[in-house]
Amino acid sequence: MTTIHTGDRTTGCDECAKNDYLQEILEQNRWTHIADDMTGALEAWVSNSPTYYKWEKHEEWVSEFEEAYQGNWGSRQDFADHLADETLTYDLPEVAQLYFDYEKFARDLFYGDYWESNGFIFRNN
Repeated sequence: MTTIHTGDRTTGCDECAKNDYLQEILEQNRWTHIADDMTGALEAWVSNSPTYYKWEKHEEWVSEFEEAYQGNWGSRQDFADHLADETLTYDLPEVAQLYFDYEKFARDLFYGDYWESNGFIFRNN
């Protein structure tokens, strides 16, 4: 028998409750125009964050999510390259940029400052 998850937290089904809270969070924060991306990001945040979050207490942690969420990237390297170009190498002369090691920078970012789940990048708070 297949369960149909209606997204109604009153049914007692954990999956339905999660979907209902997701929709509520999207609407309250006016994220419905980017709902697909934000739904995946919210699920990744709640599932993989070093802190345990409950859907029903989302009012308490949405601001933490917003601070930590860095977007959906094709790879860790793509994110690191963008971050380096925006913050570190943008004003370096081209000859100096040749010596910047983007791969090591990406590796080091994810040792402690950032984490990734399914392409969603988050900064540790």
